[in-house]
Amino acid sequence: MNEQNGPVMETFRISGSQALLEGKPLPFITMPSPYKPPVEPVCQICKDMRFTHRDVAYGHPDFGKAFPCNCKKAMQKSCARGETFTWLGASQELAQALEKMTFETFQASYQSTAYHNAHSWAILASQDPTGQPNIVFTGNNGTGKTHLAAAILHKVREHAYTCLFTTASRLFQSLYAATYERQESIFNQASRADILCLDDLDKLHTREDSNYQKKKLFDIINERYIARKPTIITTNVFDDLNEWLTIDSLSRLSRSILVIRMEGEDYRPIEGRQDDLASASYWQR
Repeated sequence: MNEQNGPVMETFRISGSQALLEGKPLPFITMPSPYKPPVEPVCQICKDMRFTHRDVAYGHPDFGKAFPCNCKKAMQKSCARGETFTWLGASQELAQALEKMTFETFQASYQSTAYHNAHSWAILASQDPTGQPNIVFTGNNGTGKTHLAAAILHKVREHAYTCLFTTASRLFQSLYAATYERQESIFNQASRADILCLDDLDKLHTREDSNYQKKKLFDIINERYIARKPTIITTNVFDDLNEWLTIDSLSRLSRSILVIRMEGEDYRPIEGRQDDLASASYWQR
């Protein structure tokens, strides 16, 4: 027992026993709070106050004003990334793969024109995506269409714009499996997100009720058209999308559209060979 607290605890035991014998409530004793060492501030600029003041002379317009510290801006950006981005229907493994699909991880020299067009569009959309043209990535399998589409969304969401990425198949799988309320939520998210990406449109299996699929896609595209919100589509097929989209949907998409054609060797085996080389060089270091 701590010698400093010893007499106090002894007095408590005596008075407590006496109180029990006399049928009185036990006396209350206040124990000292456990010692908590001071926590060092994470941000050395604002000392975790999240705001700073500029060193300007009295009379300057900024004198006495509080400005967000860079650490606060970083926190806001991090929160925005988490709250404004959705991989609809993606498994954890697929979501992790999509998270790595950025402009920095794309081989610009492999599809230089496509990379330049996509990157330029993303820079403009980062300022404000409203009114930006729709994009259709089209080309052979494995040429990097999905990679560049995901890279655009990564770039834009850093500026707190809402984004939704989904394959056309997963969109309808989610709708078919959902309750009415959940269907409305998915529909609203697809219609109202600042940027929507429909990946692999031509992989959507058309069911007997294909009119339902076309109508839902039209409703989404139409709402986005009215609100001037861009839609990104990736597809191997471009010349004949009537199997998946109505004439009205195609008309609204084509009012303002950037077609990015990507032809060439399958990009994924190249990536795999690079990963193998990187792994080999790592073990040889």
